[in-house]
Amino acid sequence: MKRRAPNSDNEDGSDAEEELDAVSRLMNRSFTAFRCTPFWEFRATEMPKYERQLKDFLMLDLERALKEARDNAEDEDETLDLLRGKVVQVTLKGQTISPWRGSDPSVRPFEMTMIFQPRGKVVQKIYTAVFMSALAPSPVQIASGFSHFPLALIKADAPIMPLIVRWFESNFGGHISPMRILPGELEMITDEWASRAYDTRDAPVQDEIRVPRTRKLDLPLELRYDTGFDEIKSITVNITAEDVMTLVQAQRASNGEKRLVDVIQQHIYDTTSIDVTKLVLSRVGNPACYISTDGKVKSKSLTLQVMRRLMAVACAKVFGP
Repeated sequence: MKRRAPNSDNEDGSDAEEELDAVSRLMNRSFTAFRCTPFWEFRATEMPKYERQLKDFLMLDLERALKEARDNAEDEDETLDLLRGKVVQVTLKGQTISPWRGSDPSVRPFEMTMIFQPRGKVVQKIYTAVFMSALAPSPVQIASGFSHFPLALIKADAPIMPLIVRWFESNFGGHISPMRILPGELEMITDEWASRAYDTRDAPVQDEIRVPRTRKLDLPLELRYDTGFDEIKSITVNITAEDVMTLVQAQRASNGEKRLVDVIQQHIYDTTSIDVTKLVLSRVGNPACYISTDGKVKSKSLTLQVMRRLMAVACAKVFGP
């Protein structure tokens, strides 16, 4: 669903600025997170020109990628099928996403949408890339002429993603790379989500938007650990709401001597005899979202908390400590 932002700074009556809210494109989608270095001479006012250039580029690059896939004997037929087709439409639009509001449209988030018609099929595919500007001023001053969108969320088939990335890199000089989220960062997210579940336990139930035919994680916390063994590649642990309440209380009673994630890991050992400290935390989930170390993000409902965390990781990766 799209709607005009009620407090939008866009006063010229155009539809260029759109609000992404709880039922936006960021909801119930699977994205891959990328981190981006600053773009050179990216101008929001020239998006119509960029649309034409990007469409032409994608059509040519599809042919090149298809030829390379044919020449590569290891490529499967599925890869070839994903590259066969026609780019029907490409659009780029600025997005007004609270609290990403600002007077300068060149640093507002923007979204690229690509409509693709696979060869021999009736149903079209829609690929998207949302480029997010930083929530707070960066620790490093961005020189004049540069625009910085540290975080990009791209939803596209694997053979299509490099094509989208290549155009932005070749036109604006930035570097766009898959964002790896370290297990330690997932532990911080675990702490945040468990604490939030505890602190909001008595909050009134808000209106909930449900998407038909989607799985709902009712438990407040789900952790997946990779084992490193082929026989059992990973284990998934679900923490009940009652256990989360008890564990948060125990951690806070320790006056900060223990991290909440340490208390959770000890609880897992006490109840399952599995020492997860010897495993690798590879994914965390709550009723709103899943985040994994490979940068995959599955957002079901609320997105702001998730976006803040991803943005913090993206900015740290670009600028460093």
